Amino acid sequence: SLLGSAPLTIKGPAAGLIVIVLGAVTELGAGDPMLGYQRMLAVGVLAGLVQVVLALTRAGVIGAVMPSAVVQGMLAAVGVIILSKQLHVLLGAVPSATSPIGLLAELPRSVALADPRALGIGVLSLALLYGLPRWRAARAVPVQVVVLAVAVPIAALLHLGDVDAGRLFVRLPASLSGAIVFPDFSQALTPTSLKYVAMFALVGTIESLLVVAAIDRLDPLGRTSNADRDLFATGVSNVAAAALGGLPMISEVVRSKANIDNGARTAWAN
Repeated sequence: SLLGSAPLTIKGPAAGLIVIVLGAVTELGAGDPMLGYQRMLAVGVLAGLVQVVLALTRAGVIGAVMPSAVVQGMLAAVGVIILSKQLHVLLGAVPSATSPIGLLAELPRSVALADPRALGIGVLSLALLYGLPRWRAARAVPVQVVVLAVAVPIAALLHLGDVDAGRLFVRLPASLSGAIVFPDFSQALTPTSLKYVAMFALVGTIESLLVVAAIDRLDPLGRTSNADRDLFATGVSNVAAAALGGLPMISEVVRSKANIDNGARTAWAN
């Protein structure tokens, strides 16, 4: 965050790159998901280097010339994608569809199969999320922290973390060091890898620049970011992340909006 120029923009893995990540892992792994993952990481390193080159050649102007309708459309699309996925989580159901349209079409089925435990926790969390800010005394603590402090223990008491009814919940590695995986560069310059390098670099760059432009419009201090410098920071971050096993990242709109909503004013909020 200190390397870039967009003080309120949070960077991280994004929904918009999931399809490309899955395609790279599947195609490069040829049936071996772990090998595909390591080769995808090599693609991520190269894509980050491409972003650094784009930044040095002042490609950040792309974000400045984008019409406002494109930015608004992107933000609306992100909202629809998040809703299509998270409504099923709220209901405690596992959909079979993967596309946003398919997920929305499958909502009636998930409503019929709703898990009362998950739905109860979800409704309580939403009530806290939107109700607590109306109480002045509760504003000293971010409401999201309160929601987690309430919902996580309840979920543990109700055994929602178990694998049951066909659900597979997120499993974290036992330690941070256990999550570190290094790239496999053996196929890095093949046509297949280079195809994904281009996809990661171009999609990630355009989406990042659009998010920076959108967040600048929400900046309470009215600042304008240097798109080239921020793209440089994104590229460097992608090289570092992929080198240690991390997913490709962009300037991410939902986290950035949450940052502003909770009072962020400087890059130290990152």
